[in-house]
Amino acid sequence: MIKELARVGFPLSREEVRKLAYEFAEKNGLKGFSEKKGKAGYYWFVGFMTRHPEISVRKTENLSVSRAMAMNRVQVDRWFSEYESMLLQTKISDPSHIWNVDEIGVQNIYATDKVVAGTGENAYSNTAGEKGETSTVVVAMNAIGDVVPPVVIRKGKIVGKCWRNGAPLDSPVTVSPNGWITTEIFVQFGPLFLNFLQKKNLLKDDCAHVVVLDNHYSHLFNLEFLNMMKENNVHVIGLPPHASHWLQPLDRVNFGVLKKAWNKEVRAFTHDTVGKRVENLISLEFSVLHLTWP
Repeated sequence: MIKELARVGFPLSREEVRKLAYEFAEKNGLKGFSEKKGKAGYYWFVGFMTRHPEISVRKTENLSVSRAMAMNRVQVDRWFSEYESMLLQTKISDPSHIWNVDEIGVQNIYATDKVVAGTGENAYSNTAGEKGETSTVVVAMNAIGDVVPPVVIRKGKIVGKCWRNGAPLDSPVTVSPNGWITTEIFVQFGPLFLNFLQKKNLLKDDCAHVVVLDNHYSHLFNLEFLNMMKENNVHVIGLPPHASHWLQPLDRVNFGVLKKAWNKEVRAFTHDTVGKRVENLISLEFSVLHLTWP
């Protein structure tokens, strides 16, 4: 039962295993556990784990019920069937014509990690603040590694004079109230993507492209963007709802590498400047992008 519950996304804690053991013993007339505590003892649990090496104590990753229900074989197989059908109908076989577009949010303070410190002593990490400011980077990449100039979104009302420092000429820097992607900004990304295809000589009437997106409202509920893509022979397909944590290519590999590199650079900057806040996020963002991607 313990393994089965963990397999379907409801793993038991140490406390819950001890309570389950007590309930089992009570139903089967077995004695030895404290009726007052209503659970098996600590040393029983230690012995139980020793007798069952096929299970272990580990840290779980949180996964919402909606995401867990979406990740089932029927749902995923149906999506891949639709995806394959689209590729066949549009005659897309060249990996340079298969794109994934997604966003990643980064902050100007680093995420703390496990450290080595004195046993029993509190350990603190000096940061530029307890709450960071988020910026979003919109990235488009094809299956052979071509990367469209990314769009950087800062929190604010107007673009600061120095915010473009360090950014490539073709990479726009813009703003939104919270630093996140909006429908309007994603529409602005459309011409940037099409211009990149034109420069690469990939935008031809007889050569279709496909763009894989998640179901964020700014993507698939964006008629202006979808019509723009359709007019230029670019076909858009959305990933199944609540399944991007497994099926989004950029999420699975590239963004993990980027976030690790980003955290390392922000941590180094904070230590070198004795807690100074990163002001020019743009310059650092493009430096990290250059280091981690082609």
